[in-house]
Amino acid sequence: MAAPQSAGAKRSPKKAAAADEPSKLTPARRAALELTRELREREAYARELIDTRRTSWEGSQEDFDYMQVLVFGVVMTSGTLDLLIDRNLNSPKDVKPKVRDALRISAYELLFLGKPAHVVVDQGVELVRAAAKKAAGLGNAVLRKMVKDATAFPWGNPREDHEALARSFGMPQWLADSLLMQYGIQQTEDILAACMGPAPTYTVDNPYLPGERFAADLASQQTASMVPVDGSVLEVGAGRGTKTMLMQRNAYAWFREPALIHTVDIHAFKEELLRERMAQQRIPGVVTHTADATRLDEVDGPGTYSVAGDTVDIFGAGMAAPVRVEFFGDDVDGLRRVVASTGQTIGEIDEAEIWPTREFNVGASNVAHMRKVLVRELATDQKVVDDVAAFEAGIAFDGMERYLPSLYS
Repeated sequence: MAAPQSAGAKRSPKKAAAADEPSKLTPARRAALELTRELREREAYARELIDTRRTSWEGSQEDFDYMQVLVFGVVMTSGTLDLLIDRNLNSPKDVKPKVRDALRISAYELLFLGKPAHVVVDQGVELVRAAAKKAAGLGNAVLRKMVKDATAFPWGNPREDHEALARSFGMPQWLADSLLMQYGIQQTEDILAACMGPAPTYTVDNPYLPGERFAADLASQQTASMVPVDGSVLEVGAGRGTKTMLMQRNAYAWFREPALIHTVDIHAFKEELLRERMAQQRIPGVVTHTADATRLDEVDGPGTYSVAGDTVDIFGAGMAAPVRVEFFGDDVDGLRRVVASTGQTIGEIDEAEIWPTREFNVGASNVAHMRKVLVRELATDQKVVDDVAAFEAGIAFDGMERYLPSLYS
């Protein structure tokens, strides 16, 4: 038997190098870091990104499954994860978003997956290193603090402290409070615990594509069943379109014809995803829109416009119909005609001439048209007579915009 090495003995160069090498980041965690960063930057859907990654995945099924667990878990519990991270930072606002992406994954493994502390720290440092190499030292220090802090999680008695109850399941405080008011502590705990597990899969038939079915959770089915679909429907925040499809399924079951459903999303790429899904499932009667639902301004006449994120609808003076201008940064990325009454786009165009509202082009024919439209007002209202005379003379005046419909309608 070889004699034990003395405390002062040197390690062999080979062993020393191996001990000093950083641990290798697992494929599942690396992919989770990439996807959570993309989710943050694009405000995309986790399911869409994961499905896309599935087609190019070259690792094991076990790694892919664990990557899904991490991505969905981080998205669902991000508020609680940020609380753990911020409790152990001197200046939380100074941490770069990409470093926070990495720390969130480690925090989720620590709080909700019960991973051993040494694994969380070891792989957490590698996550931070992959996100921002120079931040690995900071990550190591913060992760060790997080491990100690997590031993007291959820930092209160869930049976007595409603905030601790919400934290223990990674849920928003308002949701826990709402459930407690309706169901009490025991049922609330059961509901929140169920939310932490994988959702059961339910499917329904698609009457517009006989023989085919699509997935739809019970909450979506219940919500769709309460919407009257005997006319037109405005659906704000349609997401991937599951409730949209359910409403059209109900319309077919109840009336044997589809409803007219207008969907609104603030992001153009999400609208495109929904439009593609409706086409794949052969769902009729759905008109998609990119717009800010808090600013659903009507673009229904010359001189009106609407701004929704990177999309601007303009009904300029002298236009027969409005146009939709889609921007990518400061560049025009798309230009399409729009139906004023519905907001539906009807075709791409190469250019559009847009006159400033206070400097619109008024010719003799426009003024002649105005006189025909305002024939009654001209006979009884001196101010209208003076305003029309100002138009003929090419003189601008306050309030002239109100005559736009009579100039161009």
